[in-house]
Amino acid sequence: MMFRTCLVTCSTLLCASVCAWLWPSSVSQSREQPRAAQGHTPDPIQMPHILPLFFPDDVGPPPPPVPTELAVTPAETRMVPSVLGITSRGDNSRAWLQIDQQPPVPVQQNDTLRGWHIEEISPTTVVLFDGELRVTLTLFRTD
Repeated sequence: MMFRTCLVTCSTLLCASVCAWLWPSSVSQSREQPRAAQGHTPDPIQMPHILPLFFPDDVGPPPPPVPTELAVTPAETRMVPSVLGITSRGDNSRAWLQIDQQPPVPVQQNDTLRGWHIEEISPTTVVLFDGELRVTLTLFRTD
C-alpha cells in the first residue's frame, strides 16, 4: 500500500514538472503571433523551417503559344460515310451508306449525300467525290 502511494505521488510530481517545463514555451509562442500579424517578422532561429513548394524564379520559360488556326481543308473535316450494303439489279445499283452513326441512307449513282457526290456503284465498291477529294469505299476488305 505504501508503494502504491509513493508511485502515485512520484508520477503526479513528474507530470506537474513536465507541464511547468512546457508552459513557458507555449506562452512565448502565443505572444509571438500578434507581433507577426503586425508586420514583425519573428526570429528565423525560433521559426520552424518550412520551405515553399516552388520558387517563382525557378519556373522556367513559358510554354510555346498554341496555334489558333490549323490549315485544314473542308474535305478533311467532313465525315466520310461507311458502306453498309450494296444491291444491284441490272443497271440499277443502290448502296446503303451511314454517316456518324445516323440511320443508313439508300443512295444511287449521281445522288448527293452531305456534300459527297456518288460517282460510281459497283458490286463491291462505292466511289465518292466532293470536288476536291475522291474516296473509294469497299464493302469487303481484300487485303
